[in-house]
Amino acid sequence: MEKIGLVTFYQNNYGSVLQCYATERYLKGLGVDCELLSIRYQKTDLLLRKFERLVRLAYNSIRYRGYYSNWAKQRRAAVCESHIISIESKIKIDNFVSEYLNKKGYTWRQLCDIGKNDSFKAFISGSDQVWNVSREVIPLYFLRFAPKNKRIALAVSIGASIIPEYNRRKFISYASGFERISVREETAVKIIKDCVNIPVHRDADPVILLEEKEWRNFYKETKKYERKYILLHFLNQPSVSAINVIKQLAKNVDVLCIAYFQSEFEKLENIRFVDVSPQEYVSFIDNAEFVCTDSFHTTMFSIMLHSNFATFSREYLHNESQESRVADLLDRYHLKEHFNPESGAIEKLKMDRNTDYMETIRSERNHLKKYIAEEINQKVYMLLEREGSVVER
Repeated sequence: MEKIGLVTFYQNNYGSVLQCYATERYLKGLGVDCELLSIRYQKTDLLLRKFERLVRLAYNSIRYRGYYSNWAKQRRAAVCESHIISIESKIKIDNFVSEYLNKKGYTWRQLCDIGKNDSFKAFISGSDQVWNVSREVIPLYFLRFAPKNKRIALAVSIGASIIPEYNRRKFISYASGFERISVREETAVKIIKDCVNIPVHRDADPVILLEEKEWRNFYKETKKYERKYILLHFLNQPSVSAINVIKQLAKNVDVLCIAYFQSEFEKLENIRFVDVSPQEYVSFIDNAEFVCTDSFHTTMFSIMLHSNFATFSREYLHNESQESRVADLLDRYHLKEHFNPESGAIEKLKMDRNTDYMETIRSERNHLKKYIAEEINQKVYMLLEREGSVVER
């Protein structure tokens, strides 16, 4: 069994956890031993990292106009958003990670050691916003501990419409360390192609690797909510338009809000807050009469499980719009009418299995599987060839 290291997000967010789970599960199905890698800092490393960040903050604040105000805004938003998810929901996510993900922590020096030896045949970065250029460009997520011929970029997201000048040089250097790049959004293809002279293409988020029946099997042991309900999953405050749509949908059904209780929900009647595990998260989406969300992954699961849904612009606390992620997604699946609908258009948003989006799901899944197979086969073949083994491609 070949061993591959995976570096991605897997904390405090259902979408991040489940894209990680889907990637790991799919690789195991291919006969690959997938290990989720995380970095473990020693005290001296933490002190050095803090010092480096202070130096970077001072330098960039002097060199780039508006850098400090943007940094402060991002920092305040990160602190606020870290407290939005309920404690009980966070515990359920952490328990899932401990039970289902093959996670192991390494120091940076240890990562460099395993990157060089042949115990790991390849390393994958992604998916999710691991290459978010509006924040710090982190070497770990660009697999800088491993040689170039072992690096795989899997449906990474840069989380922005432009690369800020203060991150541009480092991003170009790090992104150039891949032989080809798979990104999650169409908008990122052109942005990265303008920076590096290597092949860049778009792939779907890895949650698509598991088929509809596999996701239903994933949650089959969970207890279903017995009454009819609409589901709310908003990572930030819903807009006035979203509240109006929810009020229209809430007639004669329960309103369930998962994980994040926004203050705007107090305007709604018959609302109930529920803490859910990742399994329950999928179940609640699948069995809802209607889903209202500002989440990319909740939108993706609604599409895959054919749930009636509406997705609204996310009111980011840092005011850096990432709307293109959802707009790209819905445009690709011919479901643009599900984005920011008016309350009067809700009755038209019924998911129909006979429409084009079903074929898009199959095509997207096959394309992503092909890319993974090609990358793994190339990396493993090159290593075996170097070791003197005789293999067939």
